[in-house]
Amino acid sequence: CIEYDQHSDLPELVRFCEQQGFQWIDRSPGFAEIMPACCSKALAMAMLCDRLKTDQHHCYAFGDSVNDLPMLRYDGHSV
Repeated sequence: CIEYDQHSDLPELVRFCEQQGFQWIDRSPGFAEIMPACCSKALAMAMLCDRLKTDQHHCYAFGDSVNDLPMLRYDGHSV
């Protein structure tokens, strides 16, 4: 998580993060999350399904934020 203010060079910060392989997720003015772009909750769900020898149609996913969207799209039952 990161906090920023009106003195921050936000476009440059977002550009730098993306160039380094991170995803920028705005949460609210002055607050964001920075996550590795190669990772997602959908990937974690796929790995769990593989480990449990099941598929996503037997799983339920719950989310409340932008970073949940890949998982919610992957899952068979999304809330």
